[in-house]
Amino acid sequence: MDFMQLARRREATVFLTAMRSEIAMDIIHDGEKYAMIAFRTHSSVDMQPTEMASGIWVSSTPMITMDAHWNEWLGSIRIEQIRDCNLFLLAKAKAAAPSILDSENRTLEKSIYKYYCGLVLADRFGAFQDPVA
Repeated sequence: MDFMQLARRREATVFLTAMRSEIAMDIIHDGEKYAMIAFRTHSSVDMQPTEMASGIWVSSTPMITMDAHWNEWLGSIRIEQIRDCNLFLLAKAKAAAPSILDSENRTLEKSIYKYYCGLVLADRFGAFQDPVA
């Protein structure tokens, strides 16, 4: 089972993996890649971007800017779903090949998924909507 299938089963609303670009906020630096899971929880979380562990970030607001090119890549419906989320998990790391989607991206996907699973296992946890992938 690949990451996207697992994310759909775990009520993760959105999964993004990409390279650093002009649209990423100050959290993602030149030469880094990231993977993000976004979802809507039943709690009213209000958290500025915080590094919870080395390379693992959590925030109640998106840690990347959803500019026009995301709309082209993902579509307007998906972008609205992301904007409706209230919890964002992000893994980032220095990249040997920052402009190529490769095994570095898959490693980040697995890392943030494990963090997400830890949240699910640590406490009762739910999402408002069905998973969307």
